[in-house]
Amino acid sequence: MTKTGTTHLAARLIGLAAAFIFSLLLLQGTYASADQFATVSDPKGIKTEFPQQLELADYEKQIGRKLTFSENPQFTTKVNKKELPPLAQRLPQEPLVVLPYDNVGKYGGKLRGMAIAYESGTSEILAWRHVNLVRFKDDGRTIVPNVAKSWQWNDDYTEITFVLRKGHKWSDGAPLNADDVLFYFEDIIYN
Repeated sequence: MTKTGTTHLAARLIGLAAAFIFSLLLLQGTYASADQFATVSDPKGIKTEFPQQLELADYEKQIGRKLTFSENPQFTTKVNKKELPPLAQRLPQEPLVVLPYDNVGKYGGKLRGMAIAYESGTSEILAWRHVNLVRFKDDGRTIVPNVAKSWQWNDDYTEITFVLRKGHKWSDGAPLNADDVLFYFEDIIYN
């Protein structure tokens, strides 16, 4: 990968990763009230294979209707200026639905977090901007899908094969692929 390609990829990783997660906030209509949505505290009968999350197709099947998605208001100007593709072009074909704990969030406000040891770079806020292939559920021990829809180890646990979500994209609409994962390991982790 060229220096320019590396810089471009790093900028895409940092630039909009956290915002993309929040843009996947599922809305059943522009003016839907929060009490219409399933949450961890009130799942409204939604059954999940993994705690607090399920595939969009499964969620839509359980609620009996298709969801619509709304653009993050912070990106409207960029979309209008064609600096960013429309939301429909930035969403994966197989989005992961993550149920909020108590209610559906609203754009804006203050983001607050904490740091275990600020000087060591362990700020929890910094971790929020990362989107991983898999993630820990809230118990801190159980691994659940995230960008990777599934994974499988070989018989002696020396290799793992990840299946990425179909059509998964970076927050700027560029496709995510195995080369991006390789770049992360070869040029960031091992470098």
